[in-house]
Amino acid sequence: MTETTSDLTERYVWAVTHRLPAGQRDDVGAELRATIADMSEDRLAALSGDPMAMPISSGRAGSADSVTESVVGDVLVELGDPAVLASRYRGGARQLIGPDLFYDFRRTVTTLLAIVVPVTLIVAITVNLAIEDKSLGAGIGEGVVFTLQVAVQLAFWTVVAFALAERARSRTTSTGATNSTEPGQAWRPSQLPKLPAGRPIRLSGTIISAVVSLVILAWLLAQQFLSSFQTPDGDPIPVLDPALWSFWLPVLIVFLVADVAVSVISFRARRWTFPVMMINVVYNAVAVGFVVVMFTTQQVLDPRYVVAFRQSSPDLDPGVGVHFVLLIVVLIGVLDIVKAIRGYRQRG
Repeated sequence: MTETTSDLTERYVWAVTHRLPAGQRDDVGAELRATIADMSEDRLAALSGDPMAMPISSGRAGSADSVTESVVGDVLVELGDPAVLASRYRGGARQLIGPDLFYDFRRTVTTLLAIVVPVTLIVAITVNLAIEDKSLGAGIGEGVVFTLQVAVQLAFWTVVAFALAERARSRTTSTGATNSTEPGQAWRPSQLPKLPAGRPIRLSGTIISAVVSLVILAWLLAQQFLSSFQTPDGDPIPVLDPALWSFWLPVLIVFLVADVAVSVISFRARRWTFPVMMINVVYNAVAVGFVVVMFTTQQVLDPRYVVAFRQSSPDLDPGVGVHFVLLIVVLIGVLDIVKAIRGYRQRG
């Protein structure tokens, strides 16, 4: 095959195999290449004995290359929509979350649960035993129940996010963004996306980033009203110093919303282009810098909360938790910057 027809074949193979589990991709790719080559050779052999049946390219008889490309295009039309073919290879249809997104969805849920569930369980049990001063059985039992509730909520909202993404994809017909075909329209090779250059920006990473930002945002709002400690009047003592709401926390909320926007922009670009890389680098640098300044120049914890915490758990220092959170924020920011730069350098 010529370079043009080989490119067309590879684009089709990629459009099918990137929807499959990693373990299937090599075998299915080899099978598809062999099938396309055999079908193309059969068609060319049949056409060689009938000059009047030669394909027409751009309204006139084409060269050998254009004839071969046209034959390969006809073969791909016969094989059909890559999304449908990939679904057949996997076996079974999934309606709420379609074949394009299902394995990204499964990977996202697995990753989130693997990270969030153990951390939530440890924190919940520690709070129940060390701060709430509950018995061992009650502390563990309530911690398990709370963790299960968090896991259910996490899974539910991830399903909602992917279901909305699936509906959005089904309405998108832009070339290269999807291979899905609108009802009543025949799939054509012109709908094939270009071959990816470098590492793609996956939806699973976008969903994880958005979910984490929204969870932090929800906690910032909830910590004012849901607290382990109360004033003598029975009012909840917030974890964070209320004085931060005069400037620092509203700006932090803006950064959290911006993080979701940056993730969506990056995913829509699909690739680590220079603008996408710069947006991620600048955002992470500014956001991390802001958090570092806030943590090092401001009183982050409410003084009343610190007093109540130390009275409840004299052996524990809440300041250690503040430094740990700051370390995690800096580490994540640096890793995101490195990922963006590496993704741009590996774009091909």
